[in-house]
Amino acid sequence: MIDSATLTGLLSVAPSTDIEEVLIPIVAIVGGLTIPILALTFAHRKQQMQARIIERAIEQGLTVEEIDELLSRQGFGEENEKKAKQSRAVPFRAGLVVFAIGAAFFLAENPHIVGAHGGWMPEGFLGGAGNFVAYILMGIGGALIASDLLAIFFAPDKDKE
Repeated sequence: MIDSATLTGLLSVAPSTDIEEVLIPIVAIVGGLTIPILALTFAHRKQQMQARIIERAIEQGLTVEEIDELLSRQGFGEENEKKAKQSRAVPFRAGLVVFAIGAAFFLAENPHIVGAHGGWMPEGFLGGAGNFVAYILMGIGGALIASDLLAIFFAPDKDKE
């Protein structure tokens, strides 16, 4: 049980007025929720637009082939989806991004490597755990890069098929 003196001492501590302590969590929460909501909203609108095009085409008596052609002209065809996936599937992208994040953690933990004296946090960004996080992220990034390299070198030749 907490005695009244301890409780009074805990309650008498002035609340923090540092704007960063309040603003950073709010921005993180709002940003973390806004991005997925916007992505889902735009995907839903695209599906609705495609459904409206199909409904109007059916009302006009178009055949399935004509509807497919209409959708591909409007940017909804399978060819456009394949091209979009291929443009996003850049080799080494995921590995390089994860490795770079790990390197950023490593440099934040070891500012003396880049010539910083004292820095804004001389003990490091996350204390002792920061180096561990950095090594894990750089290891995962390296593994993703190696996976992409193996996929490139050992992929079956499409010319032989």
